[in-house]
Amino acid sequence: MAYMWRKGGQSGGGYCNALAAGAGVAVACGDVWGFAATVNSGDEWYPTNLGQTPGRPYGRCAAFSEKYPGRCYVGVGTLRYQNGQGGGYLGMISPASDTPYALTRVNTNVSFTSYLPDGGAGDLPRPVGRLIAVDYDSVAGVEYLYLLTRQGLMRSVDGGATMTPLGLPAPAPLFAWSAICLLPSGQLLVSSFRTSDTGGSRLWKVSSPRSTPTIVEVTGIRGLPTVIEDICSTVIAGRIVNLLACGPYGVRQYGGQTILPADSTLHLSSITQGGDGMLWVGNGIGAPDHRCIAKSTDGVSWQWVTPASACSSEIAGTDRTWWLAGEWSTLAKGSGYSVSQLVVDPADPQTVYSAGRAGIWVTHDGGASWAPCCNGQDGSESNSFATNGTDVWASDTDYKSSHTVDGWMSADQDDSPPAFQSPMLSRQTADGHTVAVTGTRILVDGVDVADDFARSALVNPKDVLVDSVGRIMVACSGGVLVGDPQ
Repeated sequence: MAYMWRKGGQSGGGYCNALAAGAGVAVACGDVWGFAATVNSGDEWYPTNLGQTPGRPYGRCAAFSEKYPGRCYVGVGTLRYQNGQGGGYLGMISPASDTPYALTRVNTNVSFTSYLPDGGAGDLPRPVGRLIAVDYDSVAGVEYLYLLTRQGLMRSVDGGATMTPLGLPAPAPLFAWSAICLLPSGQLLVSSFRTSDTGGSRLWKVSSPRSTPTIVEVTGIRGLPTVIEDICSTVIAGRIVNLLACGPYGVRQYGGQTILPADSTLHLSSITQGGDGMLWVGNGIGAPDHRCIAKSTDGVSWQWVTPASACSSEIAGTDRTWWLAGEWSTLAKGSGYSVSQLVVDPADPQTVYSAGRAGIWVTHDGGASWAPCCNGQDGSESNSFATNGTDVWASDTDYKSSHTVDGWMSADQDDSPPAFQSPMLSRQTADGHTVAVTGTRILVDGVDVADDFARSALVNPKDVLVDSVGRIMVACSGGVLVGDPQ
């Protein structure tokens, strides 16, 4: 028996830490669900964890290569990990290649872990996002990677295979970074993650990072606060302006001047600029008044573009209603949503992705409308199944349960599911066959029926169910993987 594999209809829901975009291509970094990619501007996603499953790679950051088209560097590492020598690595994903599902370990001598306290590890926004900077010298043909790792600021000139420490260690006690920005001058601005909601970030300027760097901590700038979540070098009215997203202190220029103030419902976490010059800013905490994402052409006048009326319940690229459309965590609700990172498609400045709470949202019309961008995207954590023979429920760590009546072609959320079965990775079917998940193999009577898509999606598998028509369902950290018999 052959099977066609797909992700279940309860797509989206899990937190998306970070995202990188190329022309129509993007790579998303999940927390419990690993990585996913799209090659059609978010209309459809697929898992990219092959080679690292059944583990649970925790994505912290991503950046596309400028020298090697289609190559995306990714940082793996958990928020709370005491041992600085392990727990993460530099990886690589190539969505449009002949190995689109693969997550390759490039360098295991560095890690993107931090050591946040128990409470801090759950706080938002997280120390994720802009942790890799790419500097391509097209004349010399050398691509410099600058990486903020647990081992400190590193440089690589061979695609991450080897690393050179630049003399800036990860700051104790959290060993957490918030942003790195390559300036037009070739210098770097680097910031560490705050140690409290209102302070603790530090800022450094790194000169000559391609050769022998000079590192100076930036202190004493009047008006520059001690929370820095993101840094972006922009061009406004023909002038280079370095902007910092300073959480509860708003958006500041490098010199300290405020260009977008904050208040008690704003913690500005992400700032970026599109190819058309449009500035975008994201709010890292819930906003009851729907001030989640703002844009500006001049850095002076800002427009908040996420009222409830602009946020669709229909999943981008489909005519399917999102299973979490009515939940507290959506962009449409505002108060539960949080932006982790905003990214603009470099070839289409009208396409902007927001990675954060409940996954990814996208606009294809410059912020006039937004949609959940999760078709094929992994969802939040599913642990076990329940069924009455027709309906199927999957337990959900964040949303109680997801529910389907059509084999996970679609799904809805259910707060009152029946009792779930004890999770097992081996089941007997009604007609006497044995279905078992072992590592990245899905066995039917001992024969492996998984393909690379399925193996890539098997992030921390926990339970198996076979329904009345022979569909194989696997509950994973990214939702439900479904195999349709052919």
